[in-house]
Amino acid sequence: MPPMPCFLRSLPLEILTKICQELVDDTASLARLGETCRELNRAVVPVLYREIEDHAPPHRLRAVALVVSLAAYPSRGQYIRAIKFPHPSPAPIDIQSNMYGLYCAAIQYLFGFVAPVPPNQSQLVAILALACLAPNVSRLEIMVSYSWGNTDFLLNKVNNRVTGAKPRCVLPRLTSLVVDLTSPVDCGFNLHRLNGCFYAAPNLTSLAIDRPSGGTSLTARLSHLTTLRLTNALMSHRGLRFLIRGCSNLVSFQFTQNSHAWSKTYLPVSPAQVLACLAPCKATLRKLHLAPYLPSTPLQQRGIPWDRLDTLDEFPLLRQVAVNLDAIRRQNGGQVLARFVWNCTSLEGLFVMGLEAFPTEEFACFARAAAIRPRLAMLKMQLKLELGQIQDGGVYEEFLNDLQRCEQDESSGASTMREMGIQLQTVSGLAVTHPFAED
Repeated sequence: MPPMPCFLRSLPLEILTKICQELVDDTASLARLGETCRELNRAVVPVLYREIEDHAPPHRLRAVALVVSLAAYPSRGQYIRAIKFPHPSPAPIDIQSNMYGLYCAAIQYLFGFVAPVPPNQSQLVAILALACLAPNVSRLEIMVSYSWGNTDFLLNKVNNRVTGAKPRCVLPRLTSLVVDLTSPVDCGFNLHRLNGCFYAAPNLTSLAIDRPSGGTSLTARLSHLTTLRLTNALMSHRGLRFLIRGCSNLVSFQFTQNSHAWSKTYLPVSPAQVLACLAPCKATLRKLHLAPYLPSTPLQQRGIPWDRLDTLDEFPLLRQVAVNLDAIRRQNGGQVLARFVWNCTSLEGLFVMGLEAFPTEEFACFARAAAIRPRLAMLKMQLKLELGQIQDGGVYEEFLNDLQRCEQDESSGASTMREMGIQLQTVSGLAVTHPFAED
C-alpha cells in the first residue's frame, strides 16, 4: 500500500510559513526544521533568505559561503530582500579549500577576474557578488574600511573569449544603500570608491553614508534619489555639488560635518553653499537637516563665502527643517530663519539646535509661530547649557516664563505651548542624528 500523501501539501504556503515561524524562535532552529520535511523546507527557505544579516563571527566566510550556495542554487537568490554585513576588517578572506574553486568560478562568471583578488578588495567583492546573485535585493548595508578598494570592477570590460559571456552586473531593484565607516579616520571614505556601485544600481532612492569625503571625481548620476544622508561629512562644496547635481527628485536631505579634522582634509561648507547645491530639487525638497561645522577664527574662515540664507525662501514645499543656529548666527541667519518661519505656511516641524541659554530675542518668533501656525505641530529647541544650569531646577520654569512673554494672548499661558508640541532639550553638546521621529 503506497504511503499517504503529506497533508502539508494542501496548506497554503503563507499559512505553512506562519506555522514554522511560531514553532521556533531563532534562525538556526528554523533551518533544522526545514531539513525534516520537503514541504517544510519549501516554506522555510524564503524566510531564511529574506534578510541576510551577519553579526556572529567568523564574518569572512559568511559571504563566500552564500555566494557558493547561490551559484549552485540560483533560485534561492530571488528570496533575498536585504543584505547587512558589518565587516570590521579589510583583511583577505581565508577561504576553505573545498569551496575555493566554486567561489573563484562564481567570481569569474560575474566579474571576469582571471587573477587573484587584491587583499583590500576581497570582502567587498564577495558582498557585491552576493548582491548581484540576488536579483530582488532592495537594501544593502555594509561597513567599510578606509583601506578598502573601489567598485570600478563592476564597470570593467572583459574579453568574452577569455572568460566567457559575462552577465550584466547590475542591481535593478536595489533602492537603499547604507555605508558606514569602521573607524573615525581623519580623511573619511572617498565617494569615488562607490562610483561603480552607483552605476550598477541606477534605481537608488535612499543613500546614507557616514564620514564621506571627496566626490569631485564622481561621474554617476543619482537621478532617482529621494533621501540623502551625509553624516559627519568631510566634503568640500565642490564634492557636494558633484554628488547632488543629478538629484532633481530629492525629498529629504541631511548634511552634518565633522568638526575635528577639517583643517587637514577639506574646506568647510557654509549653509548658503549647501542650499545652492540643493537648487536642482527646489520643487521637491520637504525635509532639511542642516548642521555644518563652521570655524570661529578669521584665519579658518578664509575662503568660505558667508552669504545670507535668503535662498531658503525658494523651497516652497519644505515641511520639516532642522538647523544648527551656531552655523548661521554670524551671517544673520537667525533673522532669515525667523522670516522663513513666518512666511512658510506649510511648515509642520522645526528643530532649532545650538541656542544659547534663553536668548529670548532669537527664539521669540519660533514660539509665536507655534501659536499662530495651524500646521506647525512640532517645535523643538535644543539649548546649550552648562552643567550647573542643567542641574538647576528653575531652568524649565524660566524657559516657560520666556515663552509666556512671547505669547500674543497672555491668558493662554504656557500650557498652550505644551499642547502645540514644544519640546525643550537641555543638553550640553550637539549630538542629533535624526531630529524627527519618523526618520
